[in-house]
Amino acid sequence: MSAEGDQEYFSDGMSEELIDALTRVPGLRVTARTSSFQFKGAHPDVRDVGRALGVSHVLEGSVRKSGDRLRITAQLIDTSDGYHLWSEHYDRELDDVFQIQDDIAGSIARELMIRLADPTAVLERPRTENLEAYDYYLRARVCLAELTPESWARRAIELFEKAIELDPTYAAAHSGLAAAYEQLSRFAGPEAREAMATAREIAQRALDLDATLSEAHTVLSILAISLDWDREAARQRLEQAIRVNPNDARAWAWYAVFLLYFEKQFEEALGSAQRARELDPLDWAARQQPWWVLWARGDYESYLQEALDVISREPGFVHAHYWAGTGYLLTGRPKDAIAELDRAIELGGRAHWYLSYLAVAHARVGNLSKAREILAEIEGRVEAGAAISSWRARIHAALGEREEALDALERAYEEHDRSLFHVSSDTLFDEVRSDPRFIGLLCKMGLERWVSE
Repeated sequence: MSAEGDQEYFSDGMSEELIDALTRVPGLRVTARTSSFQFKGAHPDVRDVGRALGVSHVLEGSVRKSGDRLRITAQLIDTSDGYHLWSEHYDRELDDVFQIQDDIAGSIARELMIRLADPTAVLERPRTENLEAYDYYLRARVCLAELTPESWARRAIELFEKAIELDPTYAAAHSGLAAAYEQLSRFAGPEAREAMATAREIAQRALDLDATLSEAHTVLSILAISLDWDREAARQRLEQAIRVNPNDARAWAWYAVFLLYFEKQFEEALGSAQRARELDPLDWAARQQPWWVLWARGDYESYLQEALDVISREPGFVHAHYWAGTGYLLTGRPKDAIAELDRAIELGGRAHWYLSYLAVAHARVGNLSKAREILAEIEGRVEAGAAISSWRARIHAALGEREEALDALERAYEEHDRSLFHVSSDTLFDEVRSDPRFIGLLCKMGLERWVSE
């Protein structure tokens, strides 16, 4: 949906709320926000949208908010021929906003001939009666969707907290706040572990208010995987998230992570990863999930080719250059890896994961001084409190420093480095894979299926 004036946040938030409502309709597959919003304001041919997203219908419209008045238009379009199946115009008071959302979602279900045994139970969920809290909530959702930089996560936290202050029982705001803290923890600063602990507490509070919030279940599953390495807790949370919302792309993506690393089930993981990609085909995180399976099972050429295919279509897509760089490393082409990883850093900054593999590539071509220079940069971040020692371990391994690599991995375990579970399938650690310290680490994390026999 498009907006007029300075009300873009309201339009975006309304769109996300509608997506959430429609995902609750049984039998309806709904493309997630990240992919849907790629076309915001672009006015593309709906047939092109249908092909890009793999959908048969598109909901489009506009929102205008003036004082306490709302003017909303919405139309449902068949992407095969551009035919308008349904359209409606709403000119209402602001406090009718929730009823409008339910009317639109219900109309779409009827037009698509989806029978709802109990439409009220499907579409309605605990909301707020406080419109100021709702306004803060919508603003926070827009910030949370930005993913980077760190400042957006912090701003989302501020706005969600304002919504909760106005309505302490606002379950969706608690869930969003938990997701914002989990997102903040990804920046791996000194406060990462504290942010994850806060996310856990708030996610549980959200579920106490509304047990059907798949987002909160997914946050708890991410913490079970990244912080606790608790296989059963992760499984239960992910299965519950998918049960309450089968259209949650993020839940499917993390279920793929769980199946791959904790169960070592390649085909099942690939199926979940592909489901995430179907639900959010243009989201970079969903797009990469099948690639991790290719990496883990040793299909490095296919992994690399996937990355190169993306670069050919989207040369400015930073993550594809990172994937290509790691793909070149996996296939024994470190010079090409350096070029791609340098490009990733040029586009996306000096993220520790880019730097770590860049140092590995330099070590592989014999440029040991450059590798050690990067190692020193990462060590500086570790000493400042960043929980990223697993990335330091990769460089030590590439330099042939076996004991230092194992020391760094054990420190990563103590730090609760959220990326540590990835070492289970990383070929950089093949030289220490049979070492009792490495085996013990995998077993402590519940990754014993990756222990070499």
